[in-house]
Amino acid sequence: MGLIEVLSTLARKRKARELGLAALREKSREAKRDFSLFHQIYLTPELLKLARKLPEKYALRSAGTVHLASIILLRRHVATADMEVRMVTCDTELETATRDSGFIVINPDKEGKQEARQQQ
Repeated sequence: MGLIEVLSTLARKRKARELGLAALREKSREAKRDFSLFHQIYLTPELLKLARKLPEKYALRSAGTVHLASIILLRRHVATADMEVRMVTCDTELETATRDSGFIVINPDKEGKQEARQQQ
């Protein structure tokens, strides 16, 4: 779902004329390359069961709820003491819920703005 969300956002930015065609193609290639490095979580009955328990506590949109359930399952099944599981998101509500669940979150929008301020 994450890659689809990124590609959809890029397409909406292109449609709104916030992104040129060349930039759209470049960003799409970058996203596909980056996502190939991420651990993929599939929609399983276990994931859906966990996701159904999260809305009351976090009130996220459906995709955010699935993403949060995914990282929780990832930590349960593959994380070890020397392996840190992180979430990458630009969604501030998902970022907050993920941090509240004890994860480190990387928000490229915030990091990009911080870098821009540091360069000024």
